Amino acid sequence: MDNLYTEAFALDGQKVWYSVMPYNMLYCLDLETSENRFVDVFPENYCGHVRLHCRAIKKKNKIYFIPDSGGYIHVLYLHTGTIKAIEIEAAESDIRFLDAVEHDGKIFMFCNGDKLRIYCFDTEEEICKPLEMVCDGIAGRVMKYPEKIGQKVYLAGSEYPQIVIFDCEENRLETLALNECREGIGTIVYDGNAFWSSTKTGFVQWNKDGQVLCRIDGFPDEFKTWKFSEAGSVEMADGFYDGGKKNEFPFWASAVIDDKVYFLSRMTNMNVAIDLHTQEVSKASFPDEEETEETLLRERVTCNHYFGEKIGETLYISSSCSGKFYIISPKGKKEYTLARDRKDETACFRQRGTNFKYRIFHENDEVTLPKYISYLCEDDSISRHASMENKGNIIYQTIKEVGR
Repeated sequence: MDNLYTEAFALDGQKVWYSVMPYNMLYCLDLETSENRFVDVFPENYCGHVRLHCRAIKKKNKIYFIPDSGGYIHVLYLHTGTIKAIEIEAAESDIRFLDAVEHDGKIFMFCNGDKLRIYCFDTEEEICKPLEMVCDGIAGRVMKYPEKIGQKVYLAGSEYPQIVIFDCEENRLETLALNECREGIGTIVYDGNAFWSSTKTGFVQWNKDGQVLCRIDGFPDEFKTWKFSEAGSVEMADGFYDGGKKNEFPFWASAVIDDKVYFLSRMTNMNVAIDLHTQEVSKASFPDEEETEETLLRERVTCNHYFGEKIGETLYISSSCSGKFYIISPKGKKEYTLARDRKDETACFRQRGTNFKYRIFHENDEVTLPKYISYLCEDDSISRHASMENKGNIIYQTIKEVGR
């Protein structure tokens, strides 16, 4: 995996600071020179799940990296380049955050589970605590990429036809029914007058009262979805195929740019754009980005194609398929390749993990194969959780990978 991708990045001038999804690493992309530089590993927290962070939020001279399945918030101090790990109070061991928003010096973090949980991180006191709230009307899970308007955060309900609304100032939850979206809602974005959401069958526009203003059934011609078999093979199926899973949707990240609503592919072969004036639906994919059976079998740590965030009037997109980083604004489009910085080799070797598939092995003078094998055998986590047979499989996979 020489190309990198991310779902947690923040902009500081002409630099994009981001957490690498396949590894526990901080990188920096210079938008002026296109240099993609390894900075450091994130301290304290080891995350067995490779997606260490779900969101990065810049506040003054700091960037806050919000955990996905880890137990720490990582704070990057831009003026010193140092990283601090802050433990999340009362976080459960199996908790996974899906997204976060900032409001008035506080970062609210959302996670699914047996019920929706919200944690509040005070950026001044640097303390994170769970909020105690009850909302009996909430059913099922919510999706990533909430939409924040003023003090209210709107989250799409993925299992039932509802929107979950969180008030950042009153710490209060409520729900809004969208009864026409019977199989749940995949995305949510505000166009300045109304909301747009994608479903499993098309798109809907709705207002703050839950009234559906426009419904678009179907997708563009040649629209396809990933379809995995139980044996592990993959094909591109016509239309949308969810495999019977409630939380699977064709799109999730979305944004309004230059009078169009863009829906970024989660598990499809194309992005889609809707013209706000004509409601015309069109394909809006990038060249050489279309998913195929071949690209889906590449070594990747996520089944999701794109991760994106709109900052001001500009949309920033990271592709797990190509390792490209796209910048789209009313002025046009730019693209960068997030290529590996080989200065990260030693840091990569230091990371501890039981799944070789998501750990790069470097055969060089500093890290020899015998040394790597010794490292695997001494790894405490492997000793506790894996048999010698599993260790042998890891070593075998290592040798096969190096021999390619």
